[in-house]
Amino acid sequence: MVIVAYSQLKEARNERSNTEDAKNKAIAARNIAIKAADRVELSEQRIDVLMKYAEVATWTFWGNKPFKGLALPTPVEGWTEGYITKKGDEYEFKCAPEALKYYKSMLVKYPYFPHPLQPLIRCLKAQGNETWRDYAEKAVDMLEKIVMLPNRDSAYDDMLADIRLRLEKSDETETP
Repeated sequence: MVIVAYSQLKEARNERSNTEDAKNKAIAARNIAIKAADRVELSEQRIDVLMKYAEVATWTFWGNKPFKGLALPTPVEGWTEGYITKKGDEYEFKCAPEALKYYKSMLVKYPYFPHPLQPLIRCLKAQGNETWRDYAEKAVDMLEKIVMLPNRDSAYDDMLADIRLRLEKSDETETP
């Protein structure tokens, strides 16, 4: 009887140990599945960014695409004509109502091309229109995706830094 009881006790301990092992293995398998799902989701997000922004990321502020010393045309080439000029290192943006309407129309027509956001942000901020913040947040979101891409125009990095700085110093007045 003592031998049978000891044998049953030993069997119960083994079953409990096996149950604990099975439980730990199930937890480990679940964690691996979660990590794999996260990687798949990140991969899908990266593919989405690539599909939306890869071509646009190579376009310059002026709307051309540099290629071996040439400036290749893009659908947005010339978008700045009549609205934006450059004097030295500074841009001058027209901020009249028709210019603001034009910048917004460019965003509708080319939703992944963020450069029209820059004059829109600066003009609206200079006019005291608080919606500039919404456009700035949209720009930061777009630019954070673009700067992840390897073949981007370097101006996107500068634009992201500039807009972040404007958001940080949002109480300062703006000159368009």
